[in-house]
Amino acid sequence: MRNCDGRCVDRRYGKRQTDVGEGGAGDPWKEGRCVLTKTGLRLYWRVVAAIGYDLIAVTLLLIGVVRLRATETRLGTLLVRHGLLYVLAACSAHAVTAAFIITNYSPIAALLPTMPTAIIVMMASTRLYVDLVQSV
Repeated sequence: MRNCDGRCVDRRYGKRQTDVGEGGAGDPWKEGRCVLTKTGLRLYWRVVAAIGYDLIAVTLLLIGVVRLRATETRLGTLLVRHGLLYVLAACSAHAVTAAFIITNYSPIAALLPTMPTAIIVMMASTRLYVDLVQSV
């Protein structure tokens, strides 16, 4: 259902759909299009959580490689090199996404870097996996 201010009201909950990430605004072909009015901080915290997860994972990887004294082996150097490259690529891409969300220029502009970020993270992790498989 469309309001005069251009925002959608969710019929199930009776609230306005203004935050990206809240579903249930209805089908656009039945009830008209919804206009994104803002991106909430929920999306920002999801990006920050992804950065934190990547940093924790690489820290644990580096600790494991150092504890096993595997830095001299080919597998150890591969894990360290590609692990650091993965974190650099993933955190850089997530930082750009977080910057777009924080600037709050427009809701569409805040969502633009999310797909390239997903592609960059997928490519970096696939590259790590393929190189690991080829080295074993």
